[in-house]
Amino acid sequence: MVKNIKALRDKKNGKVTIESLVSDLQDDVNSGEVKQLIIIQVDQNDKVYAGWSTNSTEAMGLMQVGISAVLAAMKI
Repeated sequence: MVKNIKALRDKKNGKVTIESLVSDLQDDVNSGEVKQLIIIQVDQNDKVYAGWSTNSTEAMGLMQVGISAVLAAMKI
């Protein structure tokens, strides 16, 4: 659920927001679609946190897939 006007406007304009990512992830978790998960987040003090639901080797592979997906989205 969108909690503020800016988030609603951003979603309407196709901008990916933290709220939309979390909402989509929660929907996928609730429906049983998520097999493995890796997350990297940065807090307001620029501290970086990482977590994963699989073994370290698979987590590294998932990160590489993520890098490839971002590069593809950038069309590099």
